[in-house]
Amino acid sequence: MVIVYIIIALVVGLGVGILLSHTSLKKKLEEEGRALLKEAEEKAEIIKKEKMLQAKEKFLQLKGEHKTSSRKKQQSNASRKQNQTKRTNT
Repeated sequence: MVIVYIIIALVVGLGVGILLSHTSLKKKLEEEGRALLKEAEEKAEIIKKEKMLQAKEKFLQLKGEHKTSSRKKQQSNASRKQNQTKRTNT
């Protein structure tokens, strides 16, 4: 009879041990998953900020090139008008 109780205690103890280790492992994996997700979100935010900065820099570069091009065209047009005015006056 004592052997039966020992076997029952071992089976119950083994079941409880498996249940506790499963619960513990599951909790640990969930925590690691949350940590990975948080790290990925932080990296994504950094990359997003870098790309936004690059886009702003590119925009400012293109804006400057456009202004330069526009000024050159205006100067060219003004020069042509002066030349036409000189020709018509002479």
